[in-house]
This record gives sequence, structure tokens and C-alpha cells, in this order.
Amino acid sequence: MERIKRYWLFCLLTALVYYILPIFPPFLSGDTGAWMILLLLVMPAAVFLISLFCGLKNGFRIWFPLFSAILFLPGIFLFFNESAWIYAPVYGVFSLLGELLALPFRKIRKK
Repeated sequence: MERIKRYWLFCLLTALVYYILPIFPPFLSGDTGAWMILLLLVMPAAVFLISLFCGLKNGFRIWFPLFSAILFLPGIFLFFNESAWIYAPVYGVFSLLGELLALPFRKIRKK
């Protein structure tokens, strides 16, 4: 239960990125450029930053990048099309990189 309390905010933020950002008006207009910016820039950067702060606070846990990748899958069917499935592992990798980058800084902060 304690572990869930430490991670709930980061899980919620990741879910908000995946499920709230696509319903903003620029994306509802059907503009392909806006969707590409969302998929290629905004979401990976947000997932990376969320994972970086999660890693700084809680250390490295492999389940969080896996969770980030799996959490994107329902969004494929809600907002995107089947060609967006490739972004799930990509976001998992960005999440993994964020947590790995936080490791040295967490060690420095603990000293």
C-alpha cells in the first residue's frame, strides 16, 4: 500500500498526458500537424519529465516504464488509429530513460 501512495501522483499525471491532452481543441480540429506534434514531441517529453521526477523521488522501478507503455494502449483506440501502436514502446523507453537519468542525481541527493 505504501508503494501505491508513492506512485499514485506520477501514474495520474501520466494518465492525464495520455487521455486529457488529445481532447484539447487543436487536436479535435483534425489537423494532422497538431497530432504529430502531440505524438512526437509533447507526449514523449511529458512522459520523460514525469519519469525523471518519479525516479528522483522514488528511485528506479522497472514497473513504472512498463506501466507508462501499457497505459497508452487504450488511447490508441480512443484517440488515434492502429498505426499509433508503435508509440507505446517508444513512450516506455522515454520513461525508462527518465528514470535511469534520475539515478545518479538521486544518489547525489542522498549523500
